[in-house]
Amino acid sequence: MRIFSEPAGPKIISVILVLVAFLLIDKCSKGDSPDKWDKKLTEVEAMYAQLPLYHDFQKVSDGGSAKPTSVAVFKYYKSGGRYDDVKAFYSKELTAVGWRLSSEVGVKDWWRDFGGRKLKFENGPYTLVIDYRGDKEVDPGWNYAISALWRE
Repeated sequence: MRIFSEPAGPKIISVILVLVAFLLIDKCSKGDSPDKWDKKLTEVEAMYAQLPLYHDFQKVSDGGSAKPTSVAVFKYYKSGGRYDDVKAFYSKELTAVGWRLSSEVGVKDWWRDFGGRKLKFENGPYTLVIDYRGDKEVDPGWNYAISALWRE
């Protein structure tokens, strides 16, 4: 008496191929484990902690994210500092320790121009972005943001 109506060979081969595929996927994904990106996030947070802070920046919120190809740490500040003074401070302080100012662009908020600007500094795989929200918006919750990013 036969248990299977068809030869079992093709079914067994299919099951083995599926198991091998799962094992390969599992093996390859170990390099992208959350722990790896948490360690990179910790590294970027430590680098951020070493950054100079403009004298009247008051932190209002912060956050971070870790993904397989990028890590970001960002903090939002309220400040009475003029943009030109903040730009001069960070240009002097950051270039003195190896950062390079790579761009400065104007920024609009939902197509509205509040006078916002964005400074971008680079140092190897790291990028610092200093966002100035502008001085024409009435009582924003923050007017400066500094983001530290790492990209693979």
